[in-house]
Amino acid sequence: MCATLFLGESFGGLQALGALVLLSGAVLAVTRGRLPRPRRPSARQTAEAEVTQGSD
Repeated sequence: MCATLFLGESFGGLQALGALVLLSGAVLAVTRGRLPRPRRPSARQTAEAEVTQGSD
């Protein structure tokens, strides 16, 4: 990537695909193959929300 920006080297489609595969593998390695899930509110947060809404 730096060679493309600073040295004017070409960056072809096959190289882009290889970079995408490489980055995908790095993400899978860091997350250990698990995708981050949206957090569910805890029971305490749910109860507090119900109390807050009930006081309107």
